[in-house]
Amino acid sequence: MRMILILSVSLLAMNGCKSAPPQTAPVEAENLNVPDWISLPPPEDELWGIGAAFAAKDYEAMLVAETRAKASIVQRLRLYLDGAFDGYNRRADAENRAVDALIEDAAFKLDNMLLKEAVVDKRQQTPNKTWWYRVSYKKADARTAVFQILDSEIEQYPEFNPNRAIVFFDEQSAKNDAPIVTSE
Repeated sequence: MRMILILSVSLLAMNGCKSAPPQTAPVEAENLNVPDWISLPPPEDELWGIGAAFAAKDYEAMLVAETRAKASIVQRLRLYLDGAFDGYNRRADAENRAVDALIEDAAFKLDNMLLKEAVVDKRQQTPNKTWWYRVSYKKADARTAVFQILDSEIEQYPEFNPNRAIVFFDEQSAKNDAPIVTSE
């Protein structure tokens, strides 16, 4: 009887050891399914947008990834524009409804910007079949596009000075920010 009890306890102890969670291996960079060029900073005169997409058909995923990469540049420009308007409002003491409406109008136009000058400079399909795109956009082209948007609003908002606002935009875009990655 004693022997049966010892064998039972031994079996239970061994089964308990089997249920322990397996040791996890350290995560290797190639297992992340992310291209290595994502972590690189853009040159000082460019903005980069990164987009990723997975779809049943490669051409659909490629189109979506490129669109998302361009959208991430627009997101960055919108952040710069928001910062520029914030600086403009602080300097001009112009926090009123007209400026708020101007900000909304300019943001809407910025969101609908086509980025014709943007160029796909990297694309890669990772082992998990996700397409990654990097789009570059010259800061000079971004400045011109934003200034055109601001200048187009001058008739509607005569108290607004686009030349002063673009100075604040230049300060924001002088930063060498990491690209925004858009995957959904």
